[in-house]
Amino acid sequence: VIFLSFAISAIALDKIKLHDGKSLVDLIDIFYGTGMLKPGSVSNGNLYPVITLPFGNHHWTFTNGAGGSPWFFDKNQKDRIHSIRLTHQPSPWIGDWGYFDIRLNNFYKIDYKKSVFKPSYAIIEFEDDSGFTLLPTKYGGCNIHFHSNFKAIDFPKKKLPNSPGFDWWFNDDKSIIYATSDKDSSYERHNTYQIYIVIKSSKGIFSSNDDDSLQVIKDETWFIGVSLINHKIAIQNLDSTTKVQNDEIWNSVLNKLKITLWKNDNVLAQKQLSKFYTIYYRTLLYPRMLKESNEMHFSPYIQEVVKGQAITDSGTWDAYRNVYSLLYLIHPTTFYKEILN
Repeated sequence: VIFLSFAISAIALDKIKLHDGKSLVDLIDIFYGTGMLKPGSVSNGNLYPVITLPFGNHHWTFTNGAGGSPWFFDKNQKDRIHSIRLTHQPSPWIGDWGYFDIRLNNFYKIDYKKSVFKPSYAIIEFEDDSGFTLLPTKYGGCNIHFHSNFKAIDFPKKKLPNSPGFDWWFNDDKSIIYATSDKDSSYERHNTYQIYIVIKSSKGIFSSNDDDSLQVIKDETWFIGVSLINHKIAIQNLDSTTKVQNDEIWNSVLNKLKITLWKNDNVLAQKQLSKFYTIYYRTLLYPRMLKESNEMHFSPYIQEVVKGQAITDSGTWDAYRNVYSLLYLIHPTTFYKEILN
């Protein structure tokens, strides 16, 4: 009802000129809601920037806080990045599961004038002229294109408090990196899932340092596949994409809701549209779809791989009376086919 009430108005969306040829996905602020309403508060905000496709199997974000804490993203420190994170955390009160960090060798300061942050991709430029582009792919993987050399990138093996341990290794000719989380954790849910990751490089083989950290060269691209089943399916889930393709995927879903506004004020319209579609983007992050490229999913209930779809990370406590109702109205095919079934 709250969403649909915006539709009663006088100015059609197609009559509002978006600046610089922007589309709906360009209006979204992925940092909206990441801050606390007052200092020291942990009950307001609690969001982190999410880069993924609608109802994505897995999410990608960044860390700049304590690695072992559920509050791994701090908006007060958003001018810096320490690692790229594969995450499944729906709320810091629940905690993350099956996460994986790609850690930079330092805290890098972001040049926001040159960077772009969108649900569909992120172009991140640092003040030292280094940087990378992150593009999420189907089945929850991603492509990372490095704009510059990085002397040391690693995947922390040390087990942090309240977090799953994980390990990684090369295949024989260093053309593939395999990584997996273990099930040994104080969080009970970590004992049900195990994450499998495969990484390939556009240059063919990986270059490593004596401490097992990786050297990355300018214009190198990493193709990352992720699975909850095994490494074989993670390889099968590998994909490549472009910024244009990802924008089109998001815009096709965002355009399901075409709203109108009360006042003939284009500046105000931009702000209202930005807030509306940012909240709508958050609505489209969950439930998380777990079916993989082999039309199967891993069931934590019976610890077996079974046929069909499974969903998670959208609790019925809140979602049953609001999010699911909205999805039923706007995305009936997805709702019936992927959620109810």
